[in-house]
Amino acid sequence: MFIADDSTLIRRRIKALLDKQGNIQVVGEAGGTAEALRCLQTLSVDVVIVDIRMPGGGLKLVKALQQWPEKPHILVYTSQNSPIYRDTFLRAGADGFFDKAHETERLVTRIVSFGDVNGQRGH
Repeated sequence: MFIADDSTLIRRRIKALLDKQGNIQVVGEAGGTAEALRCLQTLSVDVVIVDIRMPGGGLKLVKALQQWPEKPHILVYTSQNSPIYRDTFLRAGADGFFDKAHETERLVTRIVSFGDVNGQRGH
């Protein structure tokens, strides 16, 4: 599991919620797209949580991950919950789109539905 969001507070909040699940390990995080891509090149994660508005843009990260041979599940977690954004990100390849204000539990449930997310694929 990897979290890409420019808010340290949001990254901590997500990590704390996932830690409570017991079978999900966050192995990395980044505050922007370039940093996320650098980190993800050394990891083989199952799930990446992406914010829309961060340095470099979330859409760029989603599109870049689509090109990877072992594409992780991509879940967008944002406060920009409009149908236009939702459609744009889902068409770009995101596997889910969640509103930070109202859908945090749905995000966690979706991650849990992927099974054990121990951080790195195959571990």
